[in-house]
Amino acid sequence: MVAATAQQEVAPWYRHVWPWLLMGGPLVVVVASTVTFWLAARTPDAMVVDDYYKQGNAINQSIERDEEAVKLGLSAEVKFPGAGGGQLEVDMSSAQALAWPPAIQVLLVHPTKANLDRTVELHLATAAQSNGAHYVGPVGATEHIAYQLTVQDFGNKWRLMSDRRGAARDVVKLRAGSTNDSNPTQPAESAAGG
Repeated sequence: MVAATAQQEVAPWYRHVWPWLLMGGPLVVVVASTVTFWLAARTPDAMVVDDYYKQGNAINQSIERDEEAVKLGLSAEVKFPGAGGGQLEVDMSSAQALAWPPAIQVLLVHPTKANLDRTVELHLATAAQSNGAHYVGPVGATEHIAYQLTVQDFGNKWRLMSDRRGAARDVVKLRAGSTNDSNPTQPAESAAGG
């Protein structure tokens, strides 16, 4: 009779805490590995560069281009159009007399999405003096984010770099030897006085 009452008092396995605690650990691991697999399948792999030596040489060339811009005493003022796009204008100046190239490039590099990068070709509009030149080129609408901005010649002899910050309609000043513009970005309305 004692054995019969002991069997009646024992609850089924699923009513005990210990089986659930023991199954909880592996269950958490299965869920975490499923989420990890989903993230890995959804995100593209970063490409491993085979030509690292060439890219190292390209970095050295980039440094030489920056040093050439410092030697020439280059600076630029990049004027962005309004939110709908329009004409991108670049006023170049130099500490010494230069023969300005007929065209330059402006590169807008998105910080995270390569498909939003832009390359704009600007043509010489006026070169009133050998120390300055004005370039103009069409550009579409640009987003309200911090693009990395590069102004360079097509011969890859010099370049100026900065980070574009601010509104869709603004002015960015670049100076050789500085990766970030020393003057903060100003809205074009306040730069124009209105």
